[in-house]
Amino acid sequence: GTKMKEVLVGDHTRTDLVNISNTSLKFSGLDKASKLEVLDMTNIKNAMAFDGLNTLLNIREVYAKGTSVSNFTFADGAMIERIELPTTVETLSLTRSSSISYDNIVFEGDGYGRLVNLTIDNCNQLMNDPEFVLNWIASTPKEQRKNLSVNLQGINWTFNDTTIANLFLLEEVGTSGMSV
Repeated sequence: GTKMKEVLVGDHTRTDLVNISNTSLKFSGLDKASKLEVLDMTNIKNAMAFDGLNTLLNIREVYAKGTSVSNFTFADGAMIERIELPTTVETLSLTRSSSISYDNIVFEGDGYGRLVNLTIDNCNQLMNDPEFVLNWIASTPKEQRKNLSVNLQGINWTFNDTTIANLFLLEEVGTSGMSV
């Protein structure tokens, strides 16, 4: 598996669910697929985890809509360009991933799934736009905002009237869940 570049169990061009009888699939050993660029598990509803995703530097595309995976922690410096996330996502962590833009972080359905932990650390294309973070916080019910964890490093936000108004949402996250 060390030379494998694509794992295509799902098909992000289809909309129907793939029914696999195993009720909690965990895809382990991804750390051994060091050349992996594309991981497509779309609509494999019983997929629960992608163990080793956080070690893949060459990963460019991850398609996970329709899965039950909750943790998307990418390797420091991962070449990720596109992420399609399921409604079950709770953690999204990107560190020094210079190729990803907010337009290519796609959430299944409306909103941001169950996202409660967000780390954006020195990602070139994500550092200048506060809209994604502020819209995520705004879409979270007010009583749940204190449970959010936000870690932003290397940001350089420019504000307009809308973003300035939404900036006050960061107060609702609370200091224990905020690192800027």
